[in-house]
Amino acid sequence: MFAQAIIHIGPQKTGSTTLQALAHANQARLSKELGIHYPSSDEISARGNHSRSLATMFSGSGSDPTIARLFSVYENEFARSNDPILMLSSEAISGFTPQRIQSLKAWVSTFAREVVFVAVIRDPWDRCLSGILQHIKRGGTFADASSYLTTRSLQSQFETFRTALPEDELALVDFSDVFSDPWPLGFLIDAVRPQIRAAEFVPTELATAHLNAAVSHESAYIWNALNTQRPYLLDGGPKRGNLGPLRFRNDLMKLRSLSGSRFVPPSLLEATVDSHCASEREYLQSRFQALPKPSVKQRVFDDELDPDAPWLRFVSTELSDAANLRELGRLYHSVARRKRVRQKLKGLRHRDQDRDVPMAAKNEVARILGRGSMSKIQENPALAEKAIRQINRSSLIVQYSGAVRSLSEAESL
Repeated sequence: MFAQAIIHIGPQKTGSTTLQALAHANQARLSKELGIHYPSSDEISARGNHSRSLATMFSGSGSDPTIARLFSVYENEFARSNDPILMLSSEAISGFTPQRIQSLKAWVSTFAREVVFVAVIRDPWDRCLSGILQHIKRGGTFADASSYLTTRSLQSQFETFRTALPEDELALVDFSDVFSDPWPLGFLIDAVRPQIRAAEFVPTELATAHLNAAVSHESAYIWNALNTQRPYLLDGGPKRGNLGPLRFRNDLMKLRSLSGSRFVPPSLLEATVDSHCASEREYLQSRFQALPKPSVKQRVFDDELDPDAPWLRFVSTELSDAANLRELGRLYHSVARRKRVRQKLKGLRHRDQDRDVPMAAKNEVARILGRGSMSKIQENPALAEKAIRQINRSSLIVQYSGAVRSLSEAESL
């Protein structure tokens, strides 16, 4: 029987994937050197994440043979272990009902004399940004991001645990403390059970392929435009074939690796994000007297690149469902170059009387649409006119009234 069970519950967007990957990569050594049993069978662990198996086991489906098999796999592993400590990790637990939490605790208690749940609390601003990107990666848009944030608030999740457990059975650890440590999992373990001295453990180097890929600012806005046109689910659906109303499974995987700047949410989400973060901070302070250390990054919103800008949606429709990566690259560079585009448009105000303004406008459209588009514009002038109308309605350049007038005049010539 284990002396203690440590159950890491996430919640979502608090570095769970990294912690789980570290545990998975070091599973054998954790057992040998620290006496920590971390279940790692492929049937119950996805690279260290126990979410799917535990969510299935405590789904309330009764006599489902899959559930019985999962219980058996876990319990056989427990029986073979001589370690004093059991550790499980599943951010899905943070979304359990009180009844499911109590059922999980009762089951684990049959194998461990003491059970403690541990959660990582992250600065609400950083967690909010990470949540918005997760929402975009799963087919959502900026316009409906508020519902995603509301359903995953710390208040709704932690109050469930307060209902299901005594207060001393839920430990909170600051995200910035965990991940400023060169061995984050060791810091988490020592925060709950310092006598293990896990921080002194030298872990096996972790392959970055196991981690969630960061999504750049440029990629996020492109993804939002694509999802507005036709939703795309990054990791969902069948492994082969068409996803029905969605795109093919792997048609936009390149968006994960497009480099760019750190994500900044659009100004249209300012009220939503500010309200959500204020509510989260107030809750943590009043309930737990805990406030995660704020990010060193300045709170800022992007009021220059409108996610609903017609030109962005117009160009995004050019992307095929079969991953036309050249077009995707053009769109990416258009977004990344937006400051230069603004400067060039601004310069047009000094050429109001110049007969070359129409061609200058067409050149600018070509720059926005990407390499090779000028030939299309020359063959089909209506394309340039349509693009100019789309650009005129974009808030991207609305602050440059002179440039807008120049483009409008160019369109009327």
